[in-house]
Amino acid sequence: MTMISDSQLTISSTDQSQLSSLLSDFSFFIHQPPDRIDLIDRTCSVCLQLLTRVPSAREAIFDYLNTILNISVHCYIQKEVVVATSVTDLLIQIESKLTSLAKQTNAWANILAQWSIDQLYHMTMRYSTEQSVKDCKTREDRINLWTSCQATMTLIKIASACILNDSVAADNAINKFLEASILSRPAFEWVTVSLSLRCGHLLISRLINLSLEEISQPHYVRNVPRIFAVWSSLEVIAEQEPQLFNQALMEQIQNLLQSTEFSKQTNISALIKMTAVVTDPLCDLVYYSLYKCLNTLTLRKLCAKMKQGMNTEQIDTLAKEFISGLMRIRTDSFHILQFIINLIGADDDVEQQRDTDEIELTLRECCLYVLQQLCDECRFKLRLQKSQQQQQQRTTFPLLSSLRSSFDQMLTVLKITKNTVKIDLLNALCSITALYNGDDIIIKYTKYILTSTQPISVIHDIRLEIEYYYPKCLYNTLDLLFEEKEKDVQLFENLLQLLLIDEKEQSSGPSLTATIWLLIDHFGRLMNDESSYTILLQILKILSIVPCSIKYPQYEQLIHMAAAFADSHLRIIEYLHSLYYISI
Repeated sequence: MTMISDSQLTISSTDQSQLSSLLSDFSFFIHQPPDRIDLIDRTCSVCLQLLTRVPSAREAIFDYLNTILNISVHCYIQKEVVVATSVTDLLIQIESKLTSLAKQTNAWANILAQWSIDQLYHMTMRYSTEQSVKDCKTREDRINLWTSCQATMTLIKIASACILNDSVAADNAINKFLEASILSRPAFEWVTVSLSLRCGHLLISRLINLSLEEISQPHYVRNVPRIFAVWSSLEVIAEQEPQLFNQALMEQIQNLLQSTEFSKQTNISALIKMTAVVTDPLCDLVYYSLYKCLNTLTLRKLCAKMKQGMNTEQIDTLAKEFISGLMRIRTDSFHILQFIINLIGADDDVEQQRDTDEIELTLRECCLYVLQQLCDECRFKLRLQKSQQQQQQRTTFPLLSSLRSSFDQMLTVLKITKNTVKIDLLNALCSITALYNGDDIIIKYTKYILTSTQPISVIHDIRLEIEYYYPKCLYNTLDLLFEEKEKDVQLFENLLQLLLIDEKEQSSGPSLTATIWLLIDHFGRLMNDESSYTILLQILKILSIVPCSIKYPQYEQLIHMAAAFADSHLRIIEYLHSLYYISI
């Protein structure tokens, strides 16, 4: 226990008789049995008065205070209300005196911090075999049990006052707290939560700083790396108080980014590496906070600064760990994807000029790798889900479900981007998301792909996959497209090319010819559009010669189409005649 010098003591020199009387009472009362309820009040009062006056009596005084605290805990555990009530006022006096003392001097804050943590540990372990403690099956049960005990909360309040008052006391208290955590996790987790609620950002920030320091300079407590206790404590706080943890973490990251010290900036990499060994939700919160603080430009600058003290391989590891970690977050999915996509590079020619930048290349390669991994993971889960549907089972996958909310934004980016790499990756994500979710999403994506300018081989492969999982989708989508007032010539060009591929391959799969025959009623109206007239004629020519598994159109449909052809031919003849007379 830390010693306090005589100059720090506040012994009154004007009232020696009162001090003598207190010492006399103390020497008598301290030797009385602790269960003497009639004496315990007076003894406690004497102890609190002498605590700062007589250094030689300090150990005996703390022992007596421990006795009172243990009586209170014992009565609480055993539900002995009468005895517990008798020490209630004493605990209030102890809390008031010691918290006040902790705020007066740093030396007392240091002593009381370590003493209170010690007592919390001993009480937690001493009563761990009691039935009421054994009945606590979850962390929430243990928190509710111990935070309802007046004695333990008295110690929590004293420890919190010490941590908040003095940085040295805070460090010593946290070290003592981490040692107790190593020895008694998960029984001691209730103390972690209670202290975090009272000490807030200060405790969390110190734990985060410790985690960063431990990565470069590991310390051991009882032959166990202290970093494990730090991570487990942060994890408990993140699970129980995510909002509080996230606020403290965001502040820490902002401070690291704004610092001009290179050592602090490199701590960002330590923070990223920390998440490689922790679990949810701590990992999610750390990455989400990093993502919120780091835009693409900041990450580039950060990597560039770190390049002074890191080799290419380390930068590659840092970028890959960060970007891979982002994909583990299940909230704000589109913006995180957008963040990663932006790191790949711009769509214009400027991108080519920056290819020689080592940082740019590293980040871009990491992004491409991670997005490809994401596509592979999503495709695997899609196939798993479809196979389970055939077995009348259903398993939901949070990632694919969350991507549904981002589908419209991804599709928008896909329509405007010119970067072929982005197109391929986004196309894969959009198609997987659409195939997984079905309903209006698959219709929306099919409309896009049929009217897109992507290579026909890509459109063909996607169309086959859509027809495999959703046989009626192509029919429903074409029906909607044919009904639209504004016709897209690209749609008819794509249909023509798809029909030619089917004719060439003579595929035994779903027939596009059959689907279009079912929609033949639309063609009479579609033929009135001169911009698509020639292409439609070619489509109809293929329809007339390719074998079809459905019945051919009825007589009325053929008459209707013939009339449309006649009208179109008359307009073409009139148009050619007008050109002829103009030339004359």
